[in-house]
Amino acid sequence: MTGIIADLTSLFQSLDEEVMSFALTQSVRCLPGCGACCQSPNIETTVAEMLPLAYELFQKGNAEDSAWNWSEEQGAACPQYESHPDRPAQGRCRTYAFRPAICRLFGYSGFRDKSGAIRFATCRNIQAQEGERIQSIEGRLNRGESTIPFLAEVHERVAEIGGNLAWEILAINEALRRALEIIGLDARLTDFQIEFDASLDKKIGPASAGPSESADGRSGMDHM
Repeated sequence: MTGIIADLTSLFQSLDEEVMSFALTQSVRCLPGCGACCQSPNIETTVAEMLPLAYELFQKGNAEDSAWNWSEEQGAACPQYESHPDRPAQGRCRTYAFRPAICRLFGYSGFRDKSGAIRFATCRNIQAQEGERIQSIEGRLNRGESTIPFLAEVHERVAEIGGNLAWEILAINEALRRALEIIGLDARLTDFQIEFDASLDKKIGPASAGPSESADGRSGMDHM
C-alpha cells in the first residue's frame, strides 16, 4: 500500500508543477482567499486519490475524527475545508498538500468539446472576471502555443496506479471514509503479521544450524 501512496504522491507533485507552469505562463490564478469551489456539496473523487491523505491522517492519529466527525458536521461538503470565521466565502484547506487531483486541477485543466477543440475548464468566478483572457488562452492552446493538463488523462494515470480503487467516482467525504478504512485494515494486517512472526519465533526458536563443518570446511556428511 505504501508503494501506491508513494506513486500517487509523485503524480500529484508532477501535476502541481504542470499547473504552476500553466498558471504562470498564462497569468491566470484563483482569486485570493476564494473557497467557492471547496464549499460545493458536489465535489467528487476516487478512493485512490484519497489514500495519501488517509495515510497522513493515520500517521498523525487524526483518522477517526476525520472520517466521521467532520463529515457529519459539514454534510456533503469537503471535510477538510475550513471557512474563515469572519468571511464565510473565504477559507483554507486543512490538508492542502494531500488534496486529490480534482482539487489540484480545478480551474486549471482542459477538455475537448464535441468538435475536438480544447476548452479551458476554469471556475465561474474566474470566467466572470477573465472572459476575454480565457478566450485568448483557448486560442493559444488550440494553436499548440501552450499546454494544459487534461483531467481525463490524469484519471487514467491515477487508474494505472490505484487499479480498482480509481474506478468509482464518489462524494469526497465518502471517498475519504473508504480510504481510511483501507489504510486502517492495511495497518491492522501489518500489525497482525508482525505479532504472528514474533509469536512463531518464540515457538520454534532460532533457525536450526545446518550440518556441522569440519576444520577443512566440509560438512559432517562429506566425511561419510
